[in-house]
Amino acid sequence: MYPAGPVYYSNAASIGDTFQATVTYEGGTSYKLTLADETKGWSHTVTKSLSADNASAEAIIEAP
Repeated sequence: MYPAGPVYYSNAASIGDTFQATVTYEGGTSYKLTLADETKGWSHTVTKSLSADNASAEAIIEAP
């Protein structure tokens, strides 16, 4: 999650898995990102601080 570099999780993902990603404004400069594999039942959440205009959120998922 910006402004940090990429994060790699050890959880396996397979073709056909369904993912859900949410970015939530927590107030002030705090944002929470949750990435969940709904097929396998795992999720990861990270909270970061960033001074921003709260205008948009983007997700980019890439293979290493």
